[in-house]
Amino acid sequence: MIDAVKSGFEREGKDLAYYSSPSGDPELRKLVAEKLSLERNMTVTADDMVLTSGSGEAIGIVIQALTDPGDVVLVEEFVYLGTLNQMRRYGADCVESNATTTGSSLRIWTQS
Repeated sequence: MIDAVKSGFEREGKDLAYYSSPSGDPELRKLVAEKLSLERNMTVTADDMVLTSGSGEAIGIVIQALTDPGDVVLVEEFVYLGTLNQMRRYGADCVESNATTTGSSLRIWTQS
């Protein structure tokens, strides 16, 4: 084990003290793009994706990209609290919709 750690530090050590790209490690993004191409027949490059450190970060990026402060967002009754908090943080007006077995109820939009 010690030899493996030493080998890793010798090979990668110079890069361990630096922050990675905000989009995620370039080599890992390249490997993910290749995997998606081979296994799912997707046309994607490393530049087409962002790798995040967790779902909360990814959810926040999507909310920032798709909403503006003051936008009304229809959310299901049992939405993930992390998502709800992120939407509120970015200024979305969250309106609860009761979910049914066929999806969200849009009656709230027709009520005055």
